[in-house]
Amino acid sequence: MLSILPSGAPGGPRKAAAAVSFSNDGQYIVAVIEDPQADADALAAAFAQHGLDITVELLPVSPSLVGKMVMEDQDQGPDIETLFDDQAGCTLPGSTSCPIGLRIPLDFHGKAHIVLGRAGGPGEDYASANDAFALGEALHCSKLRGMTVQQALPVLARRGVTAVWRSNDQSIDRVDGIDPATIAGQYVTDAVPRSEGEVYIWAAPTPPAEPQPGTPLADYYARLERGC
Repeated sequence: MLSILPSGAPGGPRKAAAAVSFSNDGQYIVAVIEDPQADADALAAAFAQHGLDITVELLPVSPSLVGKMVMEDQDQGPDIETLFDDQAGCTLPGSTSCPIGLRIPLDFHGKAHIVLGRAGGPGEDYASANDAFALGEALHCSKLRGMTVQQALPVLARRGVTAVWRSNDQSIDRVDGIDPATIAGQYVTDAVPRSEGEVYIWAAPTPPAEPQPGTPLADYYARLERGC
């Protein structure tokens, strides 16, 4: 089990307790990250204070996933579940839910390892990224999807976003980006953050089709436009 600093020490139990909130719903301990800026030791210490042998790793993620669960793995014990919230301020690609915490069985006595998102540094590639059009991301409310590449360029310039252009045509696609002049008349379809201020943007010869109302894709797009 992780050791805990004395109560009077800087970064001790008071800091650890503030990093994660815990509640009991009768079947599970519900743990929610409250301080997305806390370091891995403080987060792990918060779990240790509740008798939970859970180690924490922090990886760089795009802005809306900072402080959110990126991955969970356990060696033994009853299954830990990720806690999702449809109303929280993030989504996952293709989903309308946000992973805000964990539901840990009351009889859990095993070991687990969780990966949380932290803010990426300048030039640091994200280990996990949300949709670039999601709330809190670089292209939120940009209306870029469906624009031609030529139309998108001034929008990106105003936002200070550098595009790494990709194509849905595998014969011309390049991981390190393609010259936007060669696809100027193509249409923006998708975008994923690469690092702070840098986004992968895909283009295709035809504009993306509007999803049918009431479908999961329509709900997802509506979620991305929240607050616009």
